[in-house]
Amino acid sequence: MTKLLFFLSAFIFSLQTLYAQSSGSIKGIVTTSDNKPAAAVTVHIKGTNKSTLTDDKGNFRFKNIAPSAYILEVSLVGYADVDQRVTVISNEEARVGIQLQVTANTLQEVVISGGTNKFAKKESEFVARLPLTNLENPQSYSVVTKEIMQEQLVTTTEGALKNAAGISNAAPGPGGGGTSVGFASRGFRTGSTNTRNGLTAGNVTLLDPVNMERIEAIKGPSATLFGSQAVSYGGLVNIVTKQPFETFKGEVGYTAGSFGFNRVTADINTPLNEEKTALFRINAAGETQNGFQDYGQASTFDIAPSFLYKANDRLVIRLDAEVFTTKRPIILYAPWGGAGAGNFSELGLDIKQSFSGEGLDSRQATTNLFARADYKISGNWTSQTNFSYTLGNNHTKYCS
Repeated sequence: MTKLLFFLSAFIFSLQTLYAQSSGSIKGIVTTSDNKPAAAVTVHIKGTNKSTLTDDKGNFRFKNIAPSAYILEVSLVGYADVDQRVTVISNEEARVGIQLQVTANTLQEVVISGGTNKFAKKESEFVARLPLTNLENPQSYSVVTKEIMQEQLVTTTEGALKNAAGISNAAPGPGGGGTSVGFASRGFRTGSTNTRNGLTAGNVTLLDPVNMERIEAIKGPSATLFGSQAVSYGGLVNIVTKQPFETFKGEVGYTAGSFGFNRVTADINTPLNEEKTALFRINAAGETQNGFQDYGQASTFDIAPSFLYKANDRLVIRLDAEVFTTKRPIILYAPWGGAGAGNFSELGLDIKQSFSGEGLDSRQATTNLFARADYKISGNWTSQTNFSYTLGNNHTKYCS
């Protein structure tokens, strides 16, 4: 009996091995009519019970398919159904490309969605140092997008960081005119926003969010991937800047508010040649503001040009610059406390009177230069070279 079971098992294993060796596979990609990947599309092999869904990049695959001719049925709401013939050959992989076409039924559809956040865009190539999707990324992080900053009329980095969970006490650095922003992440004091596009960049000048595509607040020990110079126990903040793209587009904005607040912004993008291999984008912002006291005038100016050049299919070169200047009144601190301290009103001081004056202010100018070269070695390997240079000039003026 034992010998019989042994021979039956060996026979079944041989049949499975023979079937696996003689079978083939099908691999393909599904795109929409505008040549974009079609995700979550159902692909079914007609006449069988085999079905699958495309991934985020539109790819699908069937394994262990017996050699024969098959018909792939592809369907997606709003697009015409497609039947694609494919032939599977033993020990080979059949490749197929399927493009969906829009139908007139699209105009008759009504899509109702609820409970979604239109500002929730968490995909990032910097957080895990790998191109992972949100579901694949185990890191804990929050993303503040440019859309939510525009919605809230955010004009400073500390204002934008109020949207990041786990970040608190975000405020400008000491000195009144500092361009860095200090904050606490998960209860730990964390240096400043000195990480730009995943690279430690010294003093990031962008208190003004005009050139920010998004802000990534990376929490906990996962931030150690960026090096000890940029992180603390709580994490770090990575600023992702706006990059040039292949179409012409421009935007100019003006904002006014109380206490003489005036702000002008500009964002202009244009290709520099017909082949669209040379791209240029510039972001700029100018701002002036008074205070509620008799002296409190402040002004800032920020300009950030960006140039991208596609040398060939493998090499892409990016050159960026950021120039930030600011003038702000000095914030004076006076120690006040002890056992006899009551409240501020007991001092008998006029809160609208400033202890500063025209000759007491802080002025700072910072210039940052960046260069980046991406070279595609193969389909799975890419080499990246970065260069960063920072020149700062902090001048605090004390005179009567």
